[in-house]
Amino acid sequence: ANLSPPPPPDPPSSTTCLPPTSLPPPPDIFAVIHGKSQSVDTTSPTQPIPNTTIPHPEPPKSFRDTLIDGSALNSPPLVTYEELEAANLAPDSQMVEDVSDPTKAKVPKVKIPKAIWQRLCTPWQNAVIIKLLGKSINFHILHARLLKEWRTEQEFEVIDVGLGYFIVRFATPEDCSMVLTGGPYKFFDHYLAVQPWEPSFHPARAKAPKTAVWVKLYGVPSMCFHEAIVLYLGSKLGKPIKVDSITLLGVREKFARVCIEVDLSQQLPSSVALDLEELPQSLILVEYEGLHKICFHCGEYGHTEDICHFKNPGKSIPVSNPNAQAMIKLTQALQPNPAENHMVFGPWMVQQRKLAAEEFDDSTCN
Repeated sequence: ANLSPPPPPDPPSSTTCLPPTSLPPPPDIFAVIHGKSQSVDTTSPTQPIPNTTIPHPEPPKSFRDTLIDGSALNSPPLVTYEELEAANLAPDSQMVEDVSDPTKAKVPKVKIPKAIWQRLCTPWQNAVIIKLLGKSINFHILHARLLKEWRTEQEFEVIDVGLGYFIVRFATPEDCSMVLTGGPYKFFDHYLAVQPWEPSFHPARAKAPKTAVWVKLYGVPSMCFHEAIVLYLGSKLGKPIKVDSITLLGVREKFARVCIEVDLSQQLPSSVALDLEELPQSLILVEYEGLHKICFHCGEYGHTEDICHFKNPGKSIPVSNPNAQAMIKLTQALQPNPAENHMVFGPWMVQQRKLAAEEFDDSTCN
């Protein structure tokens, strides 16, 4: 058979297939996020990936930097040694008689002029004096509780001045005013007394402070559960501040609860007499929340009946700090006997602690 020859092969194409361009490996995402360097092929036409890092936030300003605007090292001092030296050159400012010593011994004296004193007091205008009543507290624990309780706009500084007193200095007057007008503050079932800073304050000479406390009034008639009446009843105990919301709703009439400012250096009333028209006079008993040391003999706060200096004049009060012991003796020597009164004090003035299982409304049990 006549077979035809196979067709000739196709001519070679003029186009040459080039090998694919070598691309750099993909970037390591973990290295980019954490700012680690990565080797990049510089011979490749592809632009290298820049080394990116996550910026860290600036640290917050400290209280000291905020107070003096960061110029602590460059700001002029409030007082210089030369000023004090010039103010104490007068002969009458060198020595002073010690009136507590019968020998009239001379002691060194340092005089601070009024102009310098005013400059020294300026940084303390936005400060308060605090004390946890009836309980000692560690500095760091107190600082942590204050940070949690006081939501201030800027940081504040806490200074331990001894005998349970602390000075808190704020950066702005708004933060200081917010703390003074807030409250009452209670830590570990004890009130935190807060008062404005005073230049003459000294912990060894400090008197019992004024503080806001909650009181319960037992025996208030149901028709008297009104804000005006409860506030006026509280005014007989101290400065009325506000009435508890539960009391205003009238859903619990076992007692009326009102917040008042009391002077703890004065006698605490144990009851209030309520004179009602067409009804016999009733006696309203007063319970002070968070004040655990009330004397049932003299009605004062800070000690109990067994060590009352009015009931037992010769009995000393056990105090571990010698400075506080000396101040107590001085206070007892200068304080006159209380005026004769007919008020009776008793355990109802102190709030009794209850177990968790006992904290229920007795009216629900029949």
